[in-house]
Amino acid sequence: MRNQQCPQCASAHVAAVRTMAYAIEWQCRRCQFVFVDAVISVVLVDPDDSRREALVSQLIREGVPVVAVSRLAEMESWPIGKVFVADVTALPRFHTGAAHVIVLADSDDDRREAALLADGKTTIVPGDAAAILTALRSIASAQAAVPSPTGLGDRRRGPRERRKRPRTDRRS
Repeated sequence: MRNQQCPQCASAHVAAVRTMAYAIEWQCRRCQFVFVDAVISVVLVDPDDSRREALVSQLIREGVPVVAVSRLAEMESWPIGKVFVADVTALPRFHTGAAHVIVLADSDDDRREAALLADGKTTIVPGDAAAILTALRSIASAQAAVPSPTGLGDRRRGPRERRKRPRTDRRS
């Protein structure tokens, strides 16, 4: 569940108005301010300048916040909690702290090498924008857990007859 606050009045009473592919539009119940929150943000490490520029422009067009560098050493901040997209040649051989890792591997040899380096949160895709956007959509939909409008969470889901004990409090 995402904890969200209004950027204008800092109220925690916000409601999801619209869920988009890579962002959620929220409205504050207190001041009625509407704002957009990105579900994912991307750190792209790719030594291929032309491919990196094409991917960055496509991600920006889709509304995905992205930081792009050609080498891991050029990064100003570590990708903790972000989606880390890297060419197989630029992929670090250690844990990055990223929420998810997408490895760009075009050849069969690159895919084999990426599979050896992959862990549970790694997706191996070709280096084209369509494949990356498809992977990002699935990651974003998994991370876009919108809180219930009542703020009570999902403790009591399902039909009443499936519950072990019926509710006795004033909420129904």
